[in-house]
Amino acid sequence: ESKLDMCSVFALIRNTFFSLPVFIVLLLIIEISLVNAAAIMCKFMTDEFGRYTAVIADQTFKAEDPAPKVYGRHLAGKKNSDVRVIDCANKENKFEVFPATLTQIFANTEVLMLQNSGLAKLSYESFKFTPFVKIMMFANDNFSIEAGVFKGSVSLEVLKFEEIDFSHTQPEAFDGVDDLKILSMKKCKFNESNLSFLEPISSLSELYITQSSLLHPPLKATQNMPLLKILDLSGNKLTYLHNDLVENKHFLELLDLSENEINEIQRTLLEIWPNNAALNLEGNNCISQSFGHMGTSDLPLFDVVLHFMQCFHQDEHEENKTSEEEEEDVISKSQETT
Repeated sequence: ESKLDMCSVFALIRNTFFSLPVFIVLLLIIEISLVNAAAIMCKFMTDEFGRYTAVIADQTFKAEDPAPKVYGRHLAGKKNSDVRVIDCANKENKFEVFPATLTQIFANTEVLMLQNSGLAKLSYESFKFTPFVKIMMFANDNFSIEAGVFKGSVSLEVLKFEEIDFSHTQPEAFDGVDDLKILSMKKCKFNESNLSFLEPISSLSELYITQSSLLHPPLKATQNMPLLKILDLSGNKLTYLHNDLVENKHFLELLDLSENEINEIQRTLLEIWPNNAALNLEGNNCISQSFGHMGTSDLPLFDVVLHFMQCFHQDEHEENKTSEEEEEDVISKSQETT
């Protein structure tokens, strides 16, 4: 019995001695993996529109981090495939890039809310798993935009930006957004000599570039947008109403140039104005009201010309003034002769 006990003791010591290093190594591996693996916590809720939403707040994700693990407790009866909105719109978030893992896990996402989330870069890798996303919103972040960033977002219909710097945006940034319907840019910064990134977006029905201190309208870009119904350039610093803004815009319903500094309108605008389109010039130097199609019977062309005479080219005013002065001189000389 004593020999058996001694054997048992030696066996225990041997097993402990040889297994301890292995056990320590395993602990180290687990610890390293826990440190290196990013984790994102989600809270789930139903928003005011009845959409099941994954809310992400006070989280950090760096560009060099590996794909994060996502944790959270679903509402009763819900699962990952029920999520329609990913809401990262929280100033406490520090996402250098958007983690593509989120749209892999919540594969049926239709809305991405990424305002104030600390983004430093928009890349194709971040959004390549967004085939069902229809709406994306960005605000108050200073990020670069990679060429073709939204090529994986084949269902994208609405893009909204607020207080974003587009000064150095690549011309190919929006390549591949073939079905985009609404593009909104509010209080954004532009390099007006470099608005070519807007030109590939020919499918737009609504374009809003508002409160952005534009001195010149994006004429070349809008010429490639024949389906435009609403063109809103309000709250900028435009001084001149260009005919090219409405030429060949057969579907145009509203051109909003309110709160600009427009002081002249081309006379030929009356000839090319789209049927049933409205123009808002409220808050400009030349007029402060909106009006409908200028060829309607209740707004005769002659009255329109008189009404907007103060907005026509200064050259025409000078020409008219010169003609009137010459006519007065002729009358004066005639009277003297008489």
